[in-house]
Amino acid sequence: MNNKTKISQCKQLRVYVPNPKGNILFLHGFTGRFEDHLQMRDYLQDYNLFAINVPGHAKSPLVDSSELNMASYAQFYKEFIEELKLDKVILFGRSMGGGIATILQSLLDKEKVEKIILVNPANPGIVSTNESIEHIKKMMPESIEDTRDVLASFYYDPIAFFGSQEKFEQACLNYFNNLQELTHLKVMVDPELMNKSAIKMQEAIEKIQVPTLAIVGEDDRLVPTKGSLKSYENQKFVKIVVIPKSGHMPQVENPKEYWDQIYKFLER
Repeated sequence: MNNKTKISQCKQLRVYVPNPKGNILFLHGFTGRFEDHLQMRDYLQDYNLFAINVPGHAKSPLVDSSELNMASYAQFYKEFIEELKLDKVILFGRSMGGGIATILQSLLDKEKVEKIILVNPANPGIVSTNESIEHIKKMMPESIEDTRDVLASFYYDPIAFFGSQEKFEQACLNYFNNLQELTHLKVMVDPELMNKSAIKMQEAIEKIQVPTLAIVGEDDRLVPTKGSLKSYENQKFVKIVVIPKSGHMPQVENPKEYWDQIYKFLER
């Protein structure tokens, strides 16, 4: 089933380079946008790079609220790949985007997917306990206190990362205020919908048939590290790498180790 929001209505990134080593499709996270990760262009200069802000995220419109789920987003990305006419693609998803990438690969012909990179990906473990469900719900915070809880869980050491308690508090306020424009996304953290997404992800994980790198932070308290390890531990095509001294944001907490692992995977 096609999405009601059209590809052409959504902001996109399409970077083509001479003699590319491959085509990379980046899939952003919940409440996020690809613009938050544009530094990846500096690290992936030998690759064609594509991204799109999915319906309801950033400035992308939302025609119908029925599109606000990971399965619909996977279909949306499938349509994007078809529009780009890519013969082969490397899927690179982080957080929610990792969960979507997992579902997406199950919708594509195996020959179309070259490799998969999943960074702290959404996985069935996020609904494994009531505590984790309640914490994910704070991604759409009701208060500054909720915001403080969820933002702290992004980082291995949030105060050290921001430099001071004062700067952390300012980041919490900015995060809370920015999300006031995205309250329509609250439906996505509904426990019933999260459980449906978890089932889709579990089914899709079992269908992975191409080389896959799963990067997880040593102490991710948003998408718990333990649940991530369990979700992928018995998948023969998946290599799991734990990035030390990082939480949900290894790309900024330990960027050297993060990119070293990605380069090693892409070059093999």
